Amino acid sequence: MNFKEHGKKLLGDSFIYGVSGIITSFIGVFLIPLYTKVFQPSDYGIIALLGSLQSIVIIFIIFGMDNSFAVWYWDKPTEEGRREAVSNWFFFSLAAGLIISLLLGGCSYFIASLVLGDGNLYPLVILFAINIFLAGTQKLLNLWFRMQRKPLQAVGFNLFISLLTVALNVWFVLITKSGLPGIYYSACISSLASLAITVYVLRKNIAVRFFNYAELRKMIKFSLPLVPTGLIFWVMGAASPYFINFLMHDKAEIGLYQIGSTAAGLLGLGTFAFFQAFTAYALSISKDENAKNIYARILEYYIYIGMAAALLLGLCAKFILHIFTNEKYIPAYIVIGILAFNIIISGIVQIVSIANLLVKDNKPIARSAFISVLITVACYFTLIPLLNKEGAALAVTAGNLASAVYVTQKAQRLYHIPYNFVRIISFSIITAGIYVVYISLG
Repeated sequence: MNFKEHGKKLLGDSFIYGVSGIITSFIGVFLIPLYTKVFQPSDYGIIALLGSLQSIVIIFIIFGMDNSFAVWYWDKPTEEGRREAVSNWFFFSLAAGLIISLLLGGCSYFIASLVLGDGNLYPLVILFAINIFLAGTQKLLNLWFRMQRKPLQAVGFNLFISLLTVALNVWFVLITKSGLPGIYYSACISSLASLAITVYVLRKNIAVRFFNYAELRKMIKFSLPLVPTGLIFWVMGAASPYFINFLMHDKAEIGLYQIGSTAAGLLGLGTFAFFQAFTAYALSISKDENAKNIYARILEYYIYIGMAAALLLGLCAKFILHIFTNEKYIPAYIVIGILAFNIIISGIVQIVSIANLLVKDNKPIARSAFISVLITVACYFTLIPLLNKEGAALAVTAGNLASAVYVTQKAQRLYHIPYNFVRIISFSIITAGIYVVYISLG
């Protein structure tokens, strides 16, 4: 199979994954003008702080087992081997979620005081903890469908949960006017539905008798280097609200950053769809003689399309905010552009690290993260006092760029792929330069 045929199949799967994201995103964007009438930027600041906390908690619940599961799925293609992999991940995540949720619930007043700055918000933390437990295994079913190359089923599941969440948010936030708690009522109900569907669909693959402690230890050993990496990437991305809060003490500024991040996430729809298909696809063709050339072409076209899309979103950011929000949120437009480029840059690691998966060595990714987090944190402390929320966005981008450069260099030594770095770097500089000129003139 030549590159054109491989590309058509990858793009076909990516398109299917992207349809649900586009529909869900459209509904989410439709709700933004309604939510901005209900919530102030400072309310979005609280949502962002809890969202950031959820990002770090999920790291410990998943524990990199999604990576292990993908590798074990292809390494042990027997029915017994795959049942073991499913059950090991399910019970591990369920137990980890229960323990962490109990800790969060028991310390809810302290967490509300420390993180949100108001102990009276502890009911939000309790609802947050309940949702953490219920949502702990949601990724399993999605990845199961992806490994089986069943994008329609994966899309159907994701689309149902997304639409249910949106509908519940409309009910609790807009109709019953439950305020911030309404967001977490919606999340808990949606996560419960997700857990029930996961157990039902995988009922023949989830059982205590399939649990294999010896294999689980191997899976944990393989995924362990990804845990500190995940924590470091949390500092590089999802921790931005905490650094803004610490350095500026301004929840409205956090809220504006969150709006900018959400809007930039429109670009993430395309990359999400692409990466949903990419890993399973890349592993499935790894034995093909033309695999390396295919990987090289994929990265090159990813940069061309992604950087051009980031530039377009950055140029249209102010217009988008004028349509979907009110004047209070217009100052977020520069954050949108910066984080749009950041989304594309961060995706580079996911492509080039196919080398790490193929040789089963994730240690370079972990080492790169320690280097990049130092750059990110240094930029947080340097740029946020100077540039506010825009400084936080630049800090995240700088850290992800450092990670992309380091991981690419190390991955090439493990498993050399003939990437055309001259074209990739040149195009990236041109698109970023155009955006800088636009901001300077704006």
